[in-house]
Amino acid sequence: MAEIKRCVIIGASPDTDVDFIRNAVRRDDFVIAADGGVHHARQAGLTVGLAIGDFDSGEAPDDLETLRYPVEKDYTDLELAVEQGIERGFHRFLIFGGTGGRLVHTIMNIMLMFRCARRGIEVSLEDSDILAYVMTGAETVSRIPPNVTYSVFSVGGDSIVSEIGAKYPLDHHVLPGFESTGVSGVSNFSQDGAEVILHQGNLLIVIEKNI
Repeated sequence: MAEIKRCVIIGASPDTDVDFIRNAVRRDDFVIAADGGVHHARQAGLTVGLAIGDFDSGEAPDDLETLRYPVEKDYTDLELAVEQGIERGFHRFLIFGGTGGRLVHTIMNIMLMFRCARRGIEVSLEDSDILAYVMTGAETVSRIPPNVTYSVFSVGGDSIVSEIGAKYPLDHHVLPGFESTGVSGVSNFSQDGAEVILHQGNLLIVIEKNI
């Protein structure tokens, strides 16, 4: 089965690893550069389909399709980029350059993942050191790669979670909302890794690649 075509969004975080992006983006991805993400995308040698933002952290390009917004606006450049992708028919998004830099932007991007999930839109945040995504809906399953450190956060209230193939396995465990119980789990060393099953609630999954 062919993979669903993705929309890749390049943010402006100063911590962005350009070499990682260059190797992670696929040829058939549609790339949107948000504000200063244009610079990262060009450094990575990517073909940008759309540039969007107020361009307060970089000059607006004159050789790309560009949507320019005022600096004083209700939404972040990255959120505007996701909305443009949705308007163009995409339901799966991968955001690079959306973590690091200003903490408020990282928090906003995590909130954005949950808001999109309610609409049936899949959004992940990835950079060279982390991968973050959300799980919503009963009996949702996510596979964790082998031999990685990962954290599971319950957001918006208690969640019921099982973890199979983990150093600290769980079976229909009640994970309290906004507590640190799920921090720093470890998937097993086998080829299968671990499996997180969400029976009820909402989860934020953060995989730390280099620990």
